[in-house]
Amino acid sequence: MPITGRLFVVHQTPSTAKLHTKPPLPGSGGKAWVLFPQPLPGFKCSPPVTSLSGPPGPPEAVTIDEITDTTAQLSWRPGADNHSPITMYVVQARTPFSVGWQAVSTVPEVTPANVSGGGGSKSELVITWETVPEELQNGGGFGYVVAFRPFGTVSWMQTVVASPDASRYVFRNETLPPFSPYEVKVGVYNNKGEGSFSPVTVVYSAEEVKAYNTAGTGPSSATVNVTTKKPPPSQPPGNIIWNSSDSKIILNWDQVKALDNESEVRGYKVLYRWNRQSSASVIETNKTSVELSLPFDEDYIIEIKPFSDGGDGSSSEQIRIPKISSKAGERGTSARAPAPLLHDGSALH
Repeated sequence: MPITGRLFVVHQTPSTAKLHTKPPLPGSGGKAWVLFPQPLPGFKCSPPVTSLSGPPGPPEAVTIDEITDTTAQLSWRPGADNHSPITMYVVQARTPFSVGWQAVSTVPEVTPANVSGGGGSKSELVITWETVPEELQNGGGFGYVVAFRPFGTVSWMQTVVASPDASRYVFRNETLPPFSPYEVKVGVYNNKGEGSFSPVTVVYSAEEVKAYNTAGTGPSSATVNVTTKKPPPSQPPGNIIWNSSDSKIILNWDQVKALDNESEVRGYKVLYRWNRQSSASVIETNKTSVELSLPFDEDYIIEIKPFSDGGDGSSSEQIRIPKISSKAGERGTSARAPAPLLHDGSALH
């Protein structure tokens, strides 16, 4: 029976050491454990103890390489596992503007599980998967990349599903043959980059809709034409600049240009919240700048993302703005805010 918990030495002699745990081990009745560092004739340890397990030691030889303006390569060697296998590592960092240590955002390391599909209406290919939990998304701007191709072909067709809560994608095309096999895979991405794809699986397109009875199968239903929309822009807003003065924040960013296979940008959503809040409010604007009035003396977090007829595009990295004082204005390349007032005439949601 391994002893877990923190051990304290009660009494020690050249041949024995009496130890107890705090809190006591379940079923021990609070009794001390007697351990013999060296085997002694005629003595036994009851119950027998084979190992002591505890929290792992710190990682060793931590190094940082390939440092750029926004990324760094971090490596280390595992420390002592103290008789219990190490299951994961937590990477934290801080900056002059951080409040303590914060978890580091990285490229997603998991892939969606249970990728499958099938069914749907005529000329549809339905692809489904299990959503990735928030704690495994490794940062903001999380979404999915859905790839598919007719079975036996080489080239993949891909589309971006920008919602982290999405679990389904439907591809519609009038030339799609009914009940045909397609190879599909689903990957993930966030603001730090793209992760891996799931293993390839085979999904069949929908069958034709027909009625039948004991006399046989009837004709197909009437064709319904549906025009699919292009996916939203995959590039987040860049070069975000903020200035603060007199309880106001002015945000500016570069225009996002959609690719040929993406929906045109219709505007931008500015998501803002206090640093201590988990939910955010949203402002929509069709400009590349916005002025926010912040009546509260708080730190703020801001994200900006484009939106289009195909949905919301990729979010910028989270921008943290320290609480605004009544002193001289500040300037930075990050931003944030709650319950502000919009001064460019756009709607506040």
